[in-house]
Amino acid sequence: MRLENLIARRYIRYSGENREISSSALTVIVSIAVGIIFYICAVSIMNGYIYGVMQLSFEVKSFHVQYDGSRQENVPLTGSIEKRREALKGKGYTEMEELRLHFAEDKEVKYSALYRETNAVLQYSGKSTAVAFLRELPENIFQEDDGFDKGIRLLNGSKTLAFGEIMISSKTAQKLRVDVGDKIFVSFMENDNTTSVRIRKFTVSGIFSCGLSELDEQLAFIGRETGRRMFNELPYNLLLKLHHYNNAAAFCSKYQADGHMALTHWEEENYNELSALRFQRNIIAMIVILVLFVAVLNLLSTIHITVFEKKREIGILRSTGFVPAQITSLFLYLGLYLAVLGLIPGIIIGLLLCHNLNGIIAGVGEILSSINMMIYHIGNLFFDSPKPLPIEFFSSDFYLDKLYTSISISEILFISGLTLLFAVSAALFPALKAGYIKPNEVLKNE
Repeated sequence: MRLENLIARRYIRYSGENREISSSALTVIVSIAVGIIFYICAVSIMNGYIYGVMQLSFEVKSFHVQYDGSRQENVPLTGSIEKRREALKGKGYTEMEELRLHFAEDKEVKYSALYRETNAVLQYSGKSTAVAFLRELPENIFQEDDGFDKGIRLLNGSKTLAFGEIMISSKTAQKLRVDVGDKIFVSFMENDNTTSVRIRKFTVSGIFSCGLSELDEQLAFIGRETGRRMFNELPYNLLLKLHHYNNAAAFCSKYQADGHMALTHWEEENYNELSALRFQRNIIAMIVILVLFVAVLNLLSTIHITVFEKKREIGILRSTGFVPAQITSLFLYLGLYLAVLGLIPGIIIGLLLCHNLNGIIAGVGEILSSINMMIYHIGNLFFDSPKPLPIEFFSSDFYLDKLYTSISISEILFISGLTLLFAVSAALFPALKAGYIKPNEVLKNE
């Protein structure tokens, strides 16, 4: 095998002497590299999109793990019960607070808190809009929960949930046309079993954005003390943040085995959306793989041309004792080397593009905006025209405000192995054909 390997490398090194072989080999290398770049970019963008959407959801909306207070079960708690109750003395002892301390003892838990939520209608100066989650949260959540703090990006005002204050999203603020310091009215019902509507007045303390327009429109936040004055019957829920969000399912299973069936994790809460996003990613990956397969098919014609051009050398090798299997392996090596020459730069360029994708897109936007402004100034010498707006690939109304990218080593290994498999498959037929060339026929024609 070592000799066949050496000959295959020599064929590649000296392929430039034959223009037809050289151009065909270059086409194979470039097409494989482009296919790999396309695959890495497409899959990493889809992975990043899934992660970006889900991260915002499980950091801000559904949390890593949550316990539904309306389904609270009477499950005996283990551990330092007396210590927990001692810690709650003078703080309005409740079973949910004891339950929170019970879960907080687990080393996997990074942050825990109680919260309440209801649907509400926000009103200001004759305008109104609804939010799906008017949430009562601890006033110190921005200091204690770094994931929540990063997910809620402040655009105006401050991240405070003092008594009588409310934080609303930029989408809500635009609909109501309010700003920080304005007074708005909030109408809500505590549960579905009552028809009485309560109305409270709040001061807007901050305007935020999550970077996900759909989620922005659903959320508004008030503090714990404000919620205590507002809600009488609304049950508390429990939110848990883990050190590793990927362990949420295992964490739930562990405690559900003890009877805590009201626990749910972020994958359950976002199951339909997560399944749809993964399906889209797999479809896109399949399309790109098919494109890559077509690119690798160029290898068949390249090996075929090489076999045709190297008939004399093949005849000489056969006459010196090379068996058909050795000739076949020689051209299989040739196909593998061409695939690797396209694979390696494709992976490197693909990873570099993904790592700098947002910067590249921003740079392209600035260049196009500059060209657009140049055309505007030249055209303005002859006729009046409206000034063009800057070109933004991700405006404030986009689903996500930037591209998230993520690709794993296993996915790179998968596409690398698949490319090499395609290369061997494409090279197999002409390689087998080369192995059964008869030396006497070739040398006789010479």
